[in-house]
Amino acid sequence: MIDTQEHRIYISDQATWGFLFDNDRFDTGVAVAGNAWTHVMALGGTSDLEGGGSAFGGAMFVNGTAVSAPQFFYDPSTTEFSVGGGQEGGNFYTGVMDDLSVFVWGDNSDAEPGIEGQLGTDYGPFNLLTDNDWVVAELQSRGIFGTPDILDVNLDGSVDFSSPTSADVAAFVTGWRGGDNLVDGIPVGDFGTRQVGDVNLDGSVDLADWAALNLASNGLAGSMIATAPNTSTVPEPTAAAMLAAIAVLFVGIGHRRLTT
Repeated sequence: MIDTQEHRIYISDQATWGFLFDNDRFDTGVAVAGNAWTHVMALGGTSDLEGGGSAFGGAMFVNGTAVSAPQFFYDPSTTEFSVGGGQEGGNFYTGVMDDLSVFVWGDNSDAEPGIEGQLGTDYGPFNLLTDNDWVVAELQSRGIFGTPDILDVNLDGSVDFSSPTSADVAAFVTGWRGGDNLVDGIPVGDFGTRQVGDVNLDGSVDLADWAALNLASNGLAGSMIATAPNTSTVPEPTAAAMLAAIAVLFVGIGHRRLTT
C-alpha cells in the first residue's frame, strides 16, 4: 500500500515486512507469514499522538507489535494513492487483502470558521488499544470491550492488586525489570509492553506508569508494587506517596497551562 512516496507498506524480496517512510526504505526483518492473515499498521507523525500536529516520526506495527520506528520528518506530497503494486506499475502483490483503511487523529478543529465556513474536526488522540483493529479483536477475545481499565496491567480482563504477588503486580514487576522496548534505537510502546505495565504506551515501564497506577488505585497499586519481590528499585511506600503527590501537581499545572 502506497500513500504517496512518504508512507508505504511493502514486502521485501526476502519475504519480510518493509516500511517506507520519508522515501527511505526500512526492512523490519520480520518474516511475512504465508497463507495466514496478518494485520499491519503504519503511522506518520508519531511525535504527537495527542494533537496530531507533527510530521516527525513513524511507526509500523505487525499484529500489535512495533517493528519499525524511523525518526525523520516526512514531506508533503500529492503522489497518487496505490494499492497492490508500485505506482510506476509492476511488482504486483499476489494474495488477498481485506479491510484496508486510512485514518487520521488529532485536533483539526478551529474556533473560527474557515474560508468556506468549515470548522474542522477534532478526531481525538491516537490510542493503540482502540485504534488498532488487531489489538481490539484480541482484547475482545479476552472479554475486554472499549478502553481497558488502566489497572488491568496484564490485560486479562480483571484487576488484581490484592497482594504483592498478585497477577497485575507481577506483570508490572516483569516490565519494570525488563528495560525499554527499543525499536530502531528508541522506546516504542505496543501491545506487548502494555501487558507488562507500560500503561502510557511510551515503550518504558517507569515511574510515570507507576504513578499513574498509584493514582488510579488510591495508593493501593503503588504499595503492593513497592513491597513485591524483586523490586528493590521501586520507591518505598513513603517515597511513593511523595512521588504520587508530585505527579498530581505536575498534572494540575499542565492542565492549567493548556486551558489559559
